[in-house]
Amino acid sequence: MWVMVVALFLIIITPRLLKALNPPESWTISEVQMAEEMTQMDKEIQQASKTKSKKKRSKFIAPGKSFDPNTYSRSDWMKLGLSEKQADVILKFSKRGIHSNEELKQIFVISDELFALIKDSTRYPENSKNNTPFGNGFNEKTNASIHLELNSSTPKQLVKLNGIGEYFALKIVEYRDALGGFHSKDQLLEIWKFDAEKLAQVESSISIDKNLIRQLNINTATVEELKAHPYISWNCANSIVKIRAKYQKYSKLDQLLESVLIDQELFEKLKPYLSL
Repeated sequence: MWVMVVALFLIIITPRLLKALNPPESWTISEVQMAEEMTQMDKEIQQASKTKSKKKRSKFIAPGKSFDPNTYSRSDWMKLGLSEKQADVILKFSKRGIHSNEELKQIFVISDELFALIKDSTRYPENSKNNTPFGNGFNEKTNASIHLELNSSTPKQLVKLNGIGEYFALKIVEYRDALGGFHSKDQLLEIWKFDAEKLAQVESSISIDKNLIRQLNINTATVEELKAHPYISWNCANSIVKIRAKYQKYSKLDQLLESVLIDQELFEKLKPYLSL
């Protein structure tokens, strides 16, 4: 009986003793191995960062050779980094004729970054003609004998000015109509991409008849009519109408300064366009 108990005990305990005396091999990473792995990780991170930076810088690609923007296809523009929609915008302009780098730069989808890459590769036909309703080619224009009144000129007339292509001719008229007319030549600088250099080109060849300015009567204009003006936000228009309700009628323009939304600077900008 005791022999069987002892034997059973040995059968149960022996494997446990052997396991205790022979622990499984411990797999540890040495400090050298860890340092090597960390160094490799750093290299991979740096490489990924360089790749990402390289991709960011290569959004646009310089053309491999000189080209005429008027003959470039959609796929040609897309190869330079433009989207299909952006390429289609340029194609619309090229159908009407692009005659200089200045006209090319005026196309709003041509960013400064892309223009810097392509400006030295562009070429245009000699004696190029602009066969659009806007008249002769851009390269042939001169302001020497041209003088235009800004508040009455048509796009066809404005495009004759050196420095004013079809794009800016249209934008000038659009902004003039939204304002109600120009009262200062400097207001041209409020047009997107119309800079001081361009203003200097045309300044001596344009004049402004302030009698042609369309004014808003602040005693009768609605909020909708007031907020349609580029200088007047909806909140500002609403404020003008509320102050009018307070007085029942404005007796002088200076009363607009009671609005917390109209400071002296804005008031001076608005005065030419307001009446009682």
